[in-house]
Amino acid sequence: GWRERALDRITAMRRWQLAGCTAALVGIVVALDWFSRAEIAAALGYLLPISFAAWGLGRLGAAVTGLLCASAWLLVDLATGDDAAGIEAVNLVVLAVAFTLFGQLLGALREQLDHERRLAHTDSLTAVHNRRAFWNAIAREAERCRRHGTVFSLAYIDVDGFKGVNDRFGHSAGDELLRRIALELRRERRQLDMVARLGGDEFVVLLPGTGVLGAGRVVTRLQRRLQKAAWRQAFDIDFSIGCLTVLEAPAETEAIVARADELMYDVKRSGRGMLRHDVLPSPDLLGGPVLQPMPPRQRAGSPPSRLAT
Repeated sequence: GWRERALDRITAMRRWQLAGCTAALVGIVVALDWFSRAEIAAALGYLLPISFAAWGLGRLGAAVTGLLCASAWLLVDLATGDDAAGIEAVNLVVLAVAFTLFGQLLGALREQLDHERRLAHTDSLTAVHNRRAFWNAIAREAERCRRHGTVFSLAYIDVDGFKGVNDRFGHSAGDELLRRIALELRRERRQLDMVARLGGDEFVVLLPGTGVLGAGRVVTRLQRRLQKAAWRQAFDIDFSIGCLTVLEAPAETEAIVARADELMYDVKRSGRGMLRHDVLPSPDLLGGPVLQPMPPRQRAGSPPSRLAT
């Protein structure tokens, strides 16, 4: 709804923009206080800039804004009223405490909400995004692709030999391995990319705005980083990767993920530790080579990789 959009807009603003808007709101409320001469309504009006500061700048910003609003209210009241100085001092203390408490409560609520959102979209084991966050993100990318023609890519990654790790070393070692894999994927990703764990030993990397060539470079670098990890040989594992570049998104977002998953299983059936790259729509519509099986390393007696047409 409009409230969610407004809060998201506030969250996306820079701190100097938030500070400027907060100061502007304080100025507007002070002007209304000056001309209205309404005691109670004016005091309540100061809650607006405090709320804005608490949501955008946090509890410290809310505290500073609360003290500023209480001081502004006192100055206006001294200029327009005839109350005794002692009463004005008491009013200042009461308003300062009330404004500060209100700002702190709202700021704490914002922090708790952010924490709950992170928990809802984060995999508890690996600290990367979870399945829910990934599906939300790819749905947005697919919609952008359908509306604006923005291409994107995703890489579906499965750990070859992971079951053997659990059987030989125990589940705690398997969990530690998943955390190390997630860390390597996060180190290689760009700022806009998303790394998510879909469950078990399956990971996915979403590459917004990345075409065929860019996705090939990114995923190949990612593959090499995983290959060179010092812990990989100790666990005797490999990585099967299915990479899909979406030029035209189908009506069903599930079809995109299903195709990337299918590419990954094609790799597993062909042999461990390879990368297969495809595009949507189908190759027949593109009229060119689209599959790029690339083995992560040349094993003894294995044939060299080539571009499949």
